[in-house]
Order: sequence, then C-alpha cells, then structure tokens
Amino acid sequence: MKKVYILSIFLFVFCLTGCRRINSEDEGMKQEQEIVEKMTEAENADVIGETESNTAYVNEAERKGSTEEDVTEISVTWQDAYKNIIRNIESNLADPYNFISEFGFNGCAYVGIHDFDKNDIPELIIGSAESVAVFTYEEGKAEKVADLYETEDWGGINYLCYKDNHLVLMSCGNGENAGNGYVCFTYEQGEYFMGFYDDYQPDEATINGEPVSKEEFLLQFDILKLKQNNHIEFNWRNSAIAYCKVNDEDEIMLAGSDEWIAIDDLDFGLIEWKSLEQKNKYYIEEDEAIDNDETKYGAIRQEHEEFQNQNGNNFFYYDIECFYFDSDFPVILNETLQAFYDSKKEAYRHDSETYIDEEYRDAPNVPFNNLIFRGITYAGKDFVSLLFNDVDYEGGAHPYSVLDGITIDCSTGEIVTVDRFIDDTDEEIGEQIGAVSGAVYNPEEWDYYITDRTVVFFYHDPRFWTAVATKRVR
Repeated sequence: MKKVYILSIFLFVFCLTGCRRINSEDEGMKQEQEIVEKMTEAENADVIGETESNTAYVNEAERKGSTEEDVTEISVTWQDAYKNIIRNIESNLADPYNFISEFGFNGCAYVGIHDFDKNDIPELIIGSAESVAVFTYEEGKAEKVADLYETEDWGGINYLCYKDNHLVLMSCGNGENAGNGYVCFTYEQGEYFMGFYDDYQPDEATINGEPVSKEEFLLQFDILKLKQNNHIEFNWRNSAIAYCKVNDEDEIMLAGSDEWIAIDDLDFGLIEWKSLEQKNKYYIEEDEAIDNDETKYGAIRQEHEEFQNQNGNNFFYYDIECFYFDSDFPVILNETLQAFYDSKKEAYRHDSETYIDEEYRDAPNVPFNNLIFRGITYAGKDFVSLLFNDVDYEGGAHPYSVLDGITIDCSTGEIVTVDRFIDDTDEEIGEQIGAVSGAVYNPEEWDYYITDRTVVFFYHDPRFWTAVATKRVR
C-alpha cells in the first residue's frame, strides 16, 4: 500500500512538472511572438522625436517576463534614420514664432548633409524659413544636436549658408548699410558650437547659450572675415543649401528638379553640400552689373500710341523706350533693335483688341503696355548686351512685368543664345542653377545677359529675385 502511495505521488509530480514545462514553453513561444510583432511594428512605424526619432526598438518593459536577459534593438542605417526625420520634417523642427502651428507647414524645406565631426557619417540638416535643426547618428539612431533660429526681433532666415565646417543662418537688415543677424553652427575638438551675433547689438553675442564678448565670438566664428569689405555682402551666400519640397505622400522634390521621388529612394549624395568648385562656379548674383546711363552709348527715343473707342475715350495705350546706339557702334545693332521694337509694337497693338470689349470699361484705370529700357550690361566690339522691362497693366490693382535680355553680335546683328559664351547644356545649366538657388530652370522662362566676365541667368518674372551667374568662357 505504501509503495502504491509513493508511486501515485511520483506520477502526480511528474504530470505536474510536465504540464508546467509545456505551459512554460507555450508562454515562451507567446512572448517570442509578441517580440516579433513589436519588432515588426517598430520597423514600420515613423517614429519621431528629438533623441530617439528614428530608432525602432523593443525596450525592457515590452519584453517583461521574457526568458531572455538582454534587450533587443533593431539598429537602422543612418540613411534610413535620416529619411524618417525628413519624412516627419514638420514635427522635427522648432516653431519659435508659431508660424507652423498657426499657418501650417508649406512643404518648403532646407535639406542637406555634411560630416561636421569627420566620423564618416554625415549630420543631417533640415530647416524652414523660421528654424533649422541638426541631427547626428549614433548607435543606430538619429539624435538632434541643435535647434537653430534667429531671435524674435529678426523673425526669420534669409540665407542658410555654409563654408568649410561652418553653417550660418543669416537674417538680413534692410538697406545698403544695414546690419545682419547670424546664427552659427560648427564642430571642433569633440564639441558642437552654436553662436548668435547681431550687427546692431554686438555686445549680446553668445556661444552655446553663454554671453561672450564680440572678440570672443569672432575667435570662434569670424563673421567679419566672411563678409566682403566688412559690409552687408556675405560671400558665403554663393554656397547655400537650397529649398527642397516635401509632401504628405512621403515624397521629396529636390532643388532644381520638378519631379517628386519617394523619400525611401532619396540619394543623399544629391543633397550633400558642395564647394563652389564642385558647383562649376555657378553662384547667386546680387550685384547687378547694369549701366543705366544710356548717354554713354547712345540715346532713347520715346514712342507712344493711344487707342480710342467711338466716344473718343482712351481704352488702351503703350509706351516704348527705344534705345539706339550712337555712331561709335555698328549700324546693324540699331537695325536689330528696331526689329525688336517693331515686334513689341505689333504685340501691343494686338493686345489693344482685347481691351475694346465692354468688360474692361469698368476698369479703375486705363490698361497699357510699357517697354522700359533698364540699361546695358556689356558694350564691346564683339557683343552688346541690354536689359528691358516689359510691363503689362490690365487696369486692376497691380501691373505684371517680365525682364528681357538681348545680346547681339556686333558683326552680324544676330541676337545670340547663351551657348556663345559657355559650354554647358540646358540640362547642366538647370542642374547648377537648381543647386545654388533651388529654382527650376526652363529656357523658356529664363533669360540671360553678359558682362565682361560673367553670364547672368535671371527669371523673366522680376518678382522672383533669383539671378545666377557663372564665369564667361568666351
């Protein structure tokens, strides 16, 4: 009887132990399945934030009860980490003036990379017209190292410039001798440095949030050395990160392009900042080389024509400033210009037919066209280059105008194309203009003029400030 009792106990313990082992195995499988599900969710999630914005991971709490003792992390590449930052760019930017929260994000953003700390993994630079953020990549995740923006007194960014290992947000004052505000960022000897300097209040300079003297600031960020002739002109503007566009479909349109690509397909080599030499020496032109003293080269003759309805009231008119070269220049130049003016007259007379309709009779002002001579940018024995402003006013609140550049061969009288002066194709011109200005180049929408040393491309519509110059090779 005792043996039977002992055997019964043994069988009971054996069954109980076996059941526990089975239950433990089931629980382990369940926990393992939960971990896999967590990992899958983390891989698919667009995780945002400041310090762990692009790390898909399973932390210890999520694995509580697991038989494994270590914490499993899913490390992503720096490219994938930065793509997630760009994908959620609005949430990763500071909003110091509440523009984004009030008006929404317009999709235009600075996007660039540069290896500040020289560890072979670049930092990511993103920004809007209000603020810029810099991210680094460490141990499988992206971390924000800086929020950069101008003080509220300045209110925004006019240029995001770079040179060597320095990034500078610039806010421009008004007027030729006005001062600027600068927010500077760099990395030296194992530390990131951020500084603020104001031309108007130099005694309030800071580095990493601490007040410093003007002299101390200039030791770290030599702004005066970077400005041309200690003046407002900032020669870094020719090396600037251009605006891209980002939409809600996880797509990006790079500067100089008109095509959307998936952020997952982004080639970071296309947004890495490059020196002027790498950019084929295309740069933003801010000082127009236009000589508006026509008496040095010739004279202007005004032409005016009015169009009247049956009641004798003017319903349209045009004015043309017809510039003609003097006898020091070949006669054939004036013949070419006369043909140009005649084509304008014909176009304006055709426009007059539009305004004879009754719908324009209630316009507050009389519609008109006006061709204004802006000046001469080059006058040599080989070529001359002139600039005109063609104004179209339809009687409403504001006129509309376009700029026309005309470059003429002095020997033939031919209006020549830009390939007479540079060797770049339209595709190469577009790539370079996009790289330095963010604008999309279209030969139908852009024109050019020459100086003695440069070729300057400009957008026909003067509301767009973009003018990009490059060295003239012929």
